[in-house]
Amino acid sequence: MRREFVLDLPFKGAREYLHSTSIVPALTEVAQERFGPQAWVESLTIRRPFRRAIRASFEPVAASSGSFRVRRGTESIPGWLLETDRPVTRRVASDSSPLSAAAVSGPGFARIQEPVPGFAALEVAVSLMKMVAGRLDPRQCWLCQLNLDTPLTSAFPIEVRIRHELGGRFLVFEIVQDGAAIGSARCILEFADS
Repeated sequence: MRREFVLDLPFKGAREYLHSTSIVPALTEVAQERFGPQAWVESLTIRRPFRRAIRASFEPVAASSGSFRVRRGTESIPGWLLETDRPVTRRVASDSSPLSAAAVSGPGFARIQEPVPGFAALEVAVSLMKMVAGRLDPRQCWLCQLNLDTPLTSAFPIEVRIRHELGGRFLVFEIVQDGAAIGSARCILEFADS
């Protein structure tokens, strides 16, 4: 059984880094291929943006740039992410304006009541986090850590709420789906040219 997988992911829109909303579904495919259809990604940690293809491994990697955990029943299985030398060769269009148009927001929160065609639940949650962060701070916000107690499903509404602001550099969000808190996410705030 394979212990390593190269994730062949595209850049989204004008971004020059791989987006978490591409990484998590790719890791979910890997998890389900390796551990069965009920496996899901319960956590993801990215230490810096990935600008090249990613190797996912179920063997410890000393110089990893990130990590993840797969949930299979009661078992939590660790994995590591390493940026390879292989360039990203594809780019896909990305337009989150339908999500912005569908969102209701206020101080420290944003919510979308109904599904928006063409967008997965994680894309909705991450877009809402960026929307809330953008209202608080002009710096670029990117997801560096995701922790889920249950898998994201197709249920709505989806809401994010700021739980904490850490050191003026991180925002910690609570993710709420269909009225129940299902996890948290940490976003880092950085200037776009950094």
